[in-house]
Amino acid sequence: MTEARAAAGWTALLVVILLGAALVQPGRVMPGDPTVDVWTHAWLLQWVAGSLARGELPGWAAQLAWPAGGRLTAADPLGAVLVAPLTLLAGPAIALTALTALQLGLSGAAGWRYGRALGGPWAGMLTATALVASPTFVSEIHNGVTEALWLGLVPLAGAAAVEGRRSAGAWALLAALASPYHGVSAVLLAGAHLVERRDLRGLVRVGLLGGLGIALAVGHLKYGFTGPSPLETKLPGIADPILKANAVDPRDVLWPGDHWTVPGDGVQNPAFRRSSYLGFILTGLSAYGFYLSRRWALLVAAAAGWVASLGPYLWWGTDFFTTSGGARIGLPLLPLLLAVGGGVDHPLRFLGLSAAALGGLAAIGAGRRAPALAVALLLELLLVAPTAWPLATSPAAVPRVYTQLPPSELGVIPLPA
Repeated sequence: MTEARAAAGWTALLVVILLGAALVQPGRVMPGDPTVDVWTHAWLLQWVAGSLARGELPGWAAQLAWPAGGRLTAADPLGAVLVAPLTLLAGPAIALTALTALQLGLSGAAGWRYGRALGGPWAGMLTATALVASPTFVSEIHNGVTEALWLGLVPLAGAAAVEGRRSAGAWALLAALASPYHGVSAVLLAGAHLVERRDLRGLVRVGLLGGLGIALAVGHLKYGFTGPSPLETKLPGIADPILKANAVDPRDVLWPGDHWTVPGDGVQNPAFRRSSYLGFILTGLSAYGFYLSRRWALLVAAAAGWVASLGPYLWWGTDFFTTSGGARIGLPLLPLLLAVGGGVDHPLRFLGLSAAALGGLAAIGAGRRAPALAVALLLELLLVAPTAWPLATSPAAVPRVYTQLPPSELGVIPLPA
């Protein structure tokens, strides 16, 4: 078997293992827990596709905030546009499942290419596994948050930089348009390799294109929250509820078992799952890979992603860690948030940079032993780590109460709101 066929087969197997029931029941169920954001993202796919079919740019949702509607931004514009034809032909349930499978497949293929570029033939199998089965991103499938699943664009930028290709900047731009968090990660990962290569032109190109994408993505989101008649709003500055809902304990990176970052409490709190677990095999192999290669820039990139994922204040156990005088311990992300006025609501997504960088170092350490080690890593990430696998599924059928309503100008208020 050629390595290319093995890469395609292994990636496909990972997608099937993770998505499971959603693939064998297309159109009937969607991947993700029904109490979180799955239905929201499925509706957004339908809204974007409908707007494009009418020749309109998605920006105004007449179906919400009855009777006037309001301004709205798609959380995953790249994914919504890509699967818009499928959404129109087969419906949002099949489109959401297909989009998730596409994103996982991209992560597997990109991870294999990146690992191979650093560790040689077959080493990419380990990196692909580290990305596709990462508890952080399997949890995002559980949460139904598709914009967080464009992780594969980060190692694509890294691989292009390792290979000396000009496309590293284009991948960084695309990663930023998909998610500002992945855009930052792609710039830093590609930048680490360009620093190693002493490629100043490439570094400037990646910085400019990635920065352009980040500015466009942030501007798009900010206008949706602050433009006329917004349907979504953001608390100003660095808001405590947002910080607490997305806090990360630094110990979680090696905390196995059924342990979740900031577990939900209360009957109204949806069952979000968040995990920053990277694992013993990945971190151990990456340490060995660093020992062999002394890739300092890559190690710094991995550390930067992890430190940024912790957020602006140190979280310990069930609350922010405070001194005897009651002061919080500020982390390196705090000055940046203060400078830009907040807005980094999901710092955990920066862990994608760490997963990719450690996956590259681990590929160097694994070499031709990567296939066996990839199987061991997969077992750890699925059976030992805090993971949302096997994934829950959400029913795709519209509840009968809506189909029984007479056609009229009446609005529907879902309760609890």
